[in-house]
Amino acid sequence: MNVAAGQTGYPLGMLALSAVLIALAAARASDAPSAAIPAPPSSSPASAPPASTPPPRDGVRPVYWADVRARHVAPPAVPDGLSAPTDCALRVTIDAAGVVTHVDPEDCPGTVLDAARNAALVSTFEPYVVTGRAVPVAFTYRYHFGPSTASPAPVAGWTEVR
Repeated sequence: MNVAAGQTGYPLGMLALSAVLIALAAARASDAPSAAIPAPPSSSPASAPPASTPPPRDGVRPVYWADVRARHVAPPAVPDGLSAPTDCALRVTIDAAGVVTHVDPEDCPGTVLDAARNAALVSTFEPYVVTGRAVPVAFTYRYHFGPSTASPAPVAGWTEVR
């Protein structure tokens, strides 16, 4: 680069090259197909699933557990003889009204499965709304069983609807 003594900034040739590169980039961008710009997030976290949510299968949309608002999550009964803390992950499916329709074990020992399933079946949720319409959804929910307590503790995760 040849810059005269006392001159500040870029030489004229560098500025011209920058202008040409910017013009080429703008022309290339205008030739590319335009991508849809996503809508800004809604104030309601349950209004739409995150962008990485897989498409619905059999009309049931898999969602993140935290996006589903619970009306009532029933605590499970602690089975007799439980001596160590145990977790039970269930795939819970709710219909458009928020009623639990299916509960399938994902990772749940048999010692606590019935208690967790029974608790999930009597739990109720707010309808999950996508573009103004309530839809059925499935999510993973984890119950934590301890020898002295049985507090439900959700686990972060996605579930695949089969």
